[in-house]
Amino acid sequence: MKNLMIESTSVDELMERLRVVLNEIEGFKQPCKENEELWSRQETADYFQVSFQTLHNWKKHKVLIPVSVGTRVYYKKTDVDALLNRKGGSDEN
Repeated sequence: MKNLMIESTSVDELMERLRVVLNEIEGFKQPCKENEELWSRQETADYFQVSFQTLHNWKKHKVLIPVSVGTRVYYKKTDVDALLNRKGGSDEN
């Protein structure tokens, strides 16, 4: 992570740096279709029979990426199905 020295930075330089950071953050957001089904962490963990820690590890390793709605964390049903199919399982829902 790069350090930013605010003391020797002009307001304009700081604003430009913030714009860059905000653009990078926007790149991480995954758009969600309007009627796309979202599952809670609990529903997703129960479905795969794994712990919240496993879901966190999957996020960290980009196996299953959650979406945020406010402060809540959800998983797209389509992503859950895709992971199941990648792992060689069958989708019986």
